[in-house]
Amino acid sequence: MKKIILFTTSLFLTTVIFAQTFQILNANKENVSNTGFNVSGNPNSIIEAHIYIVNTSASFAQFKVKKIETNVLANTVNTFCFNGQCYPPSVFETPSFITLQAGDTSTSTAFYGDYTPNGVIGASVITYVVFNANNTNDSTYVNVTYTVNPASVYKPDYSKIEFSNPYPNPAVVQARINYNIPYAFNSANLILRNLIGTKVKEIEITNPQGKLTIDVTDLNEGIYFYSLIIDGNIILTRKLIKD
Repeated sequence: MKKIILFTTSLFLTTVIFAQTFQILNANKENVSNTGFNVSGNPNSIIEAHIYIVNTSASFAQFKVKKIETNVLANTVNTFCFNGQCYPPSVFETPSFITLQAGDTSTSTAFYGDYTPNGVIGASVITYVVFNANNTNDSTYVNVTYTVNPASVYKPDYSKIEFSNPYPNPAVVQARINYNIPYAFNSANLILRNLIGTKVKEIEITNPQGKLTIDVTDLNEGIYFYSLIIDGNIILTRKLIKD
């Protein structure tokens, strides 16, 4: 049984129009800022996800990292190591920061996540938010999927799902999303949560294609995250701003 804990974080990120100081790269040095990547391993190993942080600004910057258990399988354990110090599962935010000069990239050991499956087969998603230690509105995130084989279990090709970005975004009254799910599913929902992890809306998706309307008139101004969940799997997580 999965436990779904989305985005238990404090006030990170602001409107998408602000420039982001940091860029996140995966182990292959691919830009995965505000998207995600997958790492895999066997049921009895520790799976590591190494990320690099790039300071894209013209001056030095100090960054910290916040861990968010987006969709974590029961009986698994996740931790992270930061600046030479590894922390227990109960720590969700780095107590210290790392300074990067303009244009510099952190080392492969500056920050990485550890995932211990304890024999549990399946996938867990953990979000890491990299933010400016001096300006929490300046942030970037990455969703890391820790996949434990065997991979012979059937899994639909989620890459074929069409799910547009919300428009308008920021939204004042409503935000709309066009979607197309080109395979059969038992259940599908869109869940919207605020930055302290509280679910504020849930929209059931019954048709394989169409348009979702998110009424935001009853929401406070600020940052929200919505997730598309199909048959218990978080397919994607994106940001919605209420003006």
